[in-house]
Amino acid sequence: MRRPVTPAARRALSLYDDAPRGDRFHVRTRWWTCPFDALERRVPAAGRVLEVGCGHGLLAVYLALAGPDRVVTGVDIDAHKIDLAAQAASRLEPDEAQVGFAAVAPGEFVAGTFDAIVIADVLYLLDPDARKRLLAACVQHLADGGVLLVKETDRLPRWKGAITVAQERLATGVLGITAGDGVDFAAPEELADQLRGNGLDVVVERVDRGYPHPHVLLVGRRCATGGVVPAPIIDPAPGDVQPGDVQPDDAYFDLMAEVSQTHWWYRARRRWMAQELGPHLAVGARAYDIGCGTADAMATLRELGATPVVGTDLSAHVLGRVASRPEVPAVMVARAERLPFADRTASTLISMDVIEHLDDDVAALGEFRRVLRPGGAVFLTVPAYAWLWSEHDERAAHRRRYSRTTLVRVVEEAGFAVDRATYLFSFLVPLAAVVRRTPMRRFFAATDEETSTVHPAIEAVFARMAALEQRAGRRFDIPFGLSILVVAHWPGDPSPSGR
Repeated sequence: MRRPVTPAARRALSLYDDAPRGDRFHVRTRWWTCPFDALERRVPAAGRVLEVGCGHGLLAVYLALAGPDRVVTGVDIDAHKIDLAAQAASRLEPDEAQVGFAAVAPGEFVAGTFDAIVIADVLYLLDPDARKRLLAACVQHLADGGVLLVKETDRLPRWKGAITVAQERLATGVLGITAGDGVDFAAPEELADQLRGNGLDVVVERVDRGYPHPHVLLVGRRCATGGVVPAPIIDPAPGDVQPGDVQPDDAYFDLMAEVSQTHWWYRARRRWMAQELGPHLAVGARAYDIGCGTADAMATLRELGATPVVGTDLSAHVLGRVASRPEVPAVMVARAERLPFADRTASTLISMDVIEHLDDDVAALGEFRRVLRPGGAVFLTVPAYAWLWSEHDERAAHRRRYSRTTLVRVVEEAGFAVDRATYLFSFLVPLAAVVRRTPMRRFFAATDEETSTVHPAIEAVFARMAALEQRAGRRFDIPFGLSILVVAHWPGDPSPSGR
């Protein structure tokens, strides 16, 4: 559950302070138990937004307050709730937000097209045929390049599913808080198939961490031409990659491919990326993953709303493994210092544990800047502390390790403005110091330490410590650690190449 920590959230809830006690309680409970922040992050920052089944209007008001360039309309079949929503909106200051509400008849749809349509906790109140008709109508009214967000609840895990079913049966059948004759929770996969059948590219993600209900979010996007987003492909052309380029061997990437989706270290690094990039990443924004490896971070970028997402790596071997997956991401072989992209084509670029492999890290960062649009964000991670250099670095083909100060200097030299720089994995530093810098190292075999297999109990401990550190990182920078994270942006300049 989430407290209203942002000004927009606090302001939205304050608009209901004078509502009847029961409605006020319902609105506040709704905020505490529904991932509104996850929905808001995936709505475009500007354009026409429609919320279908808006109820008391809390989400619609929040979307309008969080995005002043959004024009938000909320509709519902419950005239009483629409009246309360309109009263709340009337308490806004002039020009504070653009939001309006309307009561509609069952099956009626608002005229026009929208850049985003949101349906949150509505479909389970409809029978299967009505669900299909509503989803089809939403797609029909979605503008080219628009996004359809469907927030529903799953049946799993069972204890969360049981809470949800009991609560909704009470709300619809006993208290009459929600209009509906019963509840019918469709499987997320079924809803995703329906959206794909209507021509959308769909990503399904869970957004229930910390909530008592099994929230699931379906993000459906229509490409700019109005058709289905084309299937990604792999480009085998090596470009200017040279046989003598120094990089980790194939066995290194084979190990990475085996553990990258489940190992605590990789999962923690992707969570940090999602946490730090979330505020910078707009739905529908193009993103590049430079040094994508096994392409798992590309999936995280898509979950955050980026599209298209394209990855590059110097290793044709690892990209060959990526190409064997059922859903092949768009990847190609390329050098980080010479990217196969036009100037100013991406809004976001990530490069995790890559620039430490390069002879000229500043040149590579300048190339990153070239392909970013003005204001575009870059997310980097690198290994920390030269004094921790070991056989592990040689096996990984590192050129250097960084301190926070040296990394910030290199990033700023390349023309970026640094927004955040923090260490990661502080709890690993004592262990790494023992393994790498004391006579105790003779008792430890040389391994790819971050990806090495450990006992499940130790894995669970490390995962928990990483989660606690990440939570602390929301409040302050971590003062030391085995890795360093930087988020920066390119302010832009008059030259087309950014040089």
